[in-house]
Amino acid sequence: MQILIYFVTAFAGYSAGRLSHIHLGHIKTYHHWINGLILIILGLIFRQEFLGLLAISFGAGHFLSDFDDFLHLRFYGEEDDKKNFWGIN
Repeated sequence: MQILIYFVTAFAGYSAGRLSHIHLGHIKTYHHWINGLILIILGLIFRQEFLGLLAISFGAGHFLSDFDDFLHLRFYGEEDDKKNFWGIN
């Protein structure tokens, strides 16, 4: 049951990242893979707690939703013009 909870939490993180890419991508701000990385680090610090594991799961999904920007080390700026939900930008 816990694995299902972590999977759903990771999908929620991915969905939040994709929705922010679609609806807030026109704003010049830092890329949201940074939020996912911060949540993963905080989750690793508090990994003994249930919320720490949820933070790792949500952060991993959020990080994965913007993985292409991480690979190209894009820290700040607008998102590209693609507005698809399914994918990794």
